[in-house]
Amino acid sequence: MSTSSDPVQRSVRSEVIGAFAWQGAGRISERFIRFGVNVVLARLLSPDDFGTFAAILLPLVALDSITHIACGPFIIQSKHGRRSGHLTTVFLYGVLRGLVLSLAVLALSPFLASYFERPELTPFFMVAAIQPLLAGAFSPGIFLLERDLNYARVSMNRLLGTGLGAVVSLLLAWSDPTPWALLAGQLVGVGMITVGSWVLAPIRPSFKIDPASWTELKTFARGALGTAVLIMLVSQAPAVLLGRMDSLAALGTFTLAYRLAELPVYLTLTVVGAVLVPAYSRLQNDKGLLRSAWLQAWELIGMFALPISISIAWMGDSLPRVVWGERFVPGSGIMPVLALIGFLSALLSVTGPLFWGVGRPGIDRSMQGIRLVLVYLFGVFLVAQYAEIGLAWSLVVGLAGALALAVPSALGITGGTLSLLARSTVPMLVSGGLLMGCLYLIDQASHPQDLARVVWGGAIGLASLLVVSSLTLGRLRGTLG
Repeated sequence: MSTSSDPVQRSVRSEVIGAFAWQGAGRISERFIRFGVNVVLARLLSPDDFGTFAAILLPLVALDSITHIACGPFIIQSKHGRRSGHLTTVFLYGVLRGLVLSLAVLALSPFLASYFERPELTPFFMVAAIQPLLAGAFSPGIFLLERDLNYARVSMNRLLGTGLGAVVSLLLAWSDPTPWALLAGQLVGVGMITVGSWVLAPIRPSFKIDPASWTELKTFARGALGTAVLIMLVSQAPAVLLGRMDSLAALGTFTLAYRLAELPVYLTLTVVGAVLVPAYSRLQNDKGLLRSAWLQAWELIGMFALPISISIAWMGDSLPRVVWGERFVPGSGIMPVLALIGFLSALLSVTGPLFWGVGRPGIDRSMQGIRLVLVYLFGVFLVAQYAEIGLAWSLVVGLAGALALAVPSALGITGGTLSLLARSTVPMLVSGGLLMGCLYLIDQASHPQDLARVVWGGAIGLASLLVVSSLTLGRLRGTLG
């Protein structure tokens, strides 16, 4: 029997599916571009070059997070998000913040190079200081497109910027294979995305901060204060721990291996997570619809992430050996652990957008705080003893701790129960078990290695993913019909 909320539910679902399609197409295309470029760059550059680039990004990400105010979610969830005062305030804050960060990185460059005991990195940090200024000039009109779930132009803008940055990196690496190629591509990509934001979503800033808008922004930011810093410290744990306690070459090897294993979390955070914030925001006043949306997101993300993670774990060291080359094989059986990180991160990505969408970002902050403490508490000892694989296990422990807080909190907000959550979890476990059985039989029959193992794992994983996609889309069409 239909209810008064059925048209609303169908409308939101229809818009969300459309947003998923555009965001998914854009992000997957973006991912393929970066993947293809990295395959070529891995043949031109060394592990130390990639580790150097990861080290260069550390202060940029750190300072960005310390001064971060979630301007996107602020515009999306605010009732007054379309006001020119809100948009102008967000824009001016971004420009001033970018200028301050650029000057800070420039001044700190010699000290940053000394942290890694590599004085020759000073010029890299000085040039990288341009990035905050480029990113700070971003048009907040893009956030209105996201608020309206209009991800077509948003996705195309990011795809164009990524593509141009990739071309620059390839051309420079071909002529001069140094970390400068990676840095130049990064700066060009960020700059083009900023230019595109003004072409696609221009605003008319008044160059005067609106007091009421600034007050509302500060109030919103206060609830999420520190969250971005916590996330940054977790995400930069490889550079902070491995880059300092081992070597930049080890950091480079770990970074490329993790890029292969992070596919589930990349897709969920950048595709699903970005769309879920405005979707949850629309449903926050109807607990029944909110609960249904969250449980469906949990099941959907799990069904997609688990086959990818299992396939990556089964392929093991053969995957980085085939994709990046022998120089970038981390060894020590680290790929299954990295695959586990990818799956747990994907599940965690279901809860973060919920807390932001309903105006409870403080829960996300607590969740990330637990994760941070566990990662560094275990990481300091495990990295010293076991290097890359020790770091990987410390990241697993951090994710487990975060999920222990996130899941009960999400159930409380949505009015869900453990039995409902278990019901939504069973399909992913069944599909994962069937996939593991198929891969086990292949191992027993031929025990493939290297390219053959990657081909088998990719083919079986893709087939499983297509079956899951077909079943999921069929269910969604049923709910919309």
